[in-house]
Amino acid sequence: SINRKAQTQAVVVKDGTTTLKSGTDYTVSYKNNINAGTATVTITGIGNYTGSVNKTFTIRKAANAVTASNLTRSYSAKAQTITIGAKATGGTLAYKPSNAKVKVTSAGKVTFPAKFTGAVKITVTAGNSNYKTATKTITIKVPAKTNLSKVTSTSAGKMKITWNQNTAVTGYQIQYGLKKNFKKAKT
Repeated sequence: SINRKAQTQAVVVKDGTTTLKSGTDYTVSYKNNINAGTATVTITGIGNYTGSVNKTFTIRKAANAVTASNLTRSYSAKAQTITIGAKATGGTLAYKPSNAKVKVTSAGKVTFPAKFTGAVKITVTAGNSNYKTATKTITIKVPAKTNLSKVTSTSAGKMKITWNQNTAVTGYQIQYGLKKNFKKAKT
């Protein structure tokens, strides 16, 4: 299979039962022997031997793998984006979202509409003429906003806050105070 180097074959040339010597009785040359496909080896007689013969061999596409583990998130008032840190052994990466409203650039930057919630699958594909096609599917969950369901005062200066659990998030942050002076509460 392909390794981006010239591929050769072990050549054995015989005259009857006598094995001939490379460089003394024949020379070997190659054509199209770097990329996947059909390569040609030409054996040409020298010294006491004349003529030439062409033989072909196949260079198979190399195995390929796609990895995508790093997700970088950013948010704005208009949209939120996630950049997929995908890599492939060979070939150009291509991205296809399962939802047409979600856009993905050739660099793996996923942009969600401002009020998008739910899950979207991004299929990452890579391959070319020298590498087999490989795919990896990533599921990205965009949680819905969590709304407070109840705020009650338990004693002077203390309050109890309850909300519906959102299973798509890994934690909550509570802020309180006036518009310009928010403080973080211990959770």
